[in-house]
Amino acid sequence: MRTEILDLDNSVANQPELGKEVKRKHDLTEWGPKIRMGCAYWRFSSFARNVPTSDRPRLSFIGSGDFHHVTLALLKKIQEPFHLVILDKHPDWVKLMPIMHCGTWLSHALKLPQVKNVYHFGGDLDFDNFLQNLAPRGALKSGRVKVFPSHRTYTKGFWKKISHQPLRPDAAKSCTDENIKELLKPHAEELSKYPLYISVDKDVMRVGDSVVNWDSGLLRLKEIELLISNLIEINGQPLVGADIVGDWSRVRLRGPLREMLDWSEHPVLDVDPKFSLETNQSTNLRLLDLFKG
Repeated sequence: MRTEILDLDNSVANQPELGKEVKRKHDLTEWGPKIRMGCAYWRFSSFARNVPTSDRPRLSFIGSGDFHHVTLALLKKIQEPFHLVILDKHPDWVKLMPIMHCGTWLSHALKLPQVKNVYHFGGDLDFDNFLQNLAPRGALKSGRVKVFPSHRTYTKGFWKKISHQPLRPDAAKSCTDENIKELLKPHAEELSKYPLYISVDKDVMRVGDSVVNWDSGLLRLKEIELLISNLIEINGQPLVGADIVGDWSRVRLRGPLREMLDWSEHPVLDVDPKFSLETNQSTNLRLLDLFKG
């Protein structure tokens, strides 16, 4: 698998040990402030044309989770059918937004004919609050989108009628390899029908394993490694691609739209840049080893 850095905010490009392993870097920093968190559809289309293509599957390090919508640009460049696997604390599937946003990109990915099923792991926030009214309810009810929360079931609204077994059987205990195998067993046949694209937002992990621009999740890096390893083993095919977001960076924006989004959506965090770099680099290196096999 080809590895690359799509440099939008310098967060990944400034990790020296990762840079020794990932030689291919694409400078997209001019675009970072223009698309961070969200942007007009026309601007996103213009940006997507500047994302390089690849003649073989690739693992892309993208930077902050504020750029998770960049995943959509990568998915559109894949021609063959595939299952999409997402690890994220947030759903990222909010519908009917008038802009492209890091929390809406999955609703657009569901419209791509090459995207077959979607498997969403590690969620916790914005699944069963008011935003459930903007979820892809039809795809959830049909089973095209399958949800595996990090540690709890959702009790409000339509979730009572949709199967969504958590990764952790007990919220206070890390899931084991045995837990994950048992969780995935009923889905093994369907998972193996198409190759996988795996998108990891490190906000699904606890602070000790990742430092992000959003609220951190509960899962440990070891649990993420076990989950991905089992998914790849069950699928039994080479990945069509993968990406990693969730590296903390100072928020630099351009335009009133993004300033409003920053003010209204980002939590106020006290982040040590040195700790952030060291923590995220260590996790990125482990994920790199995992995906390279």
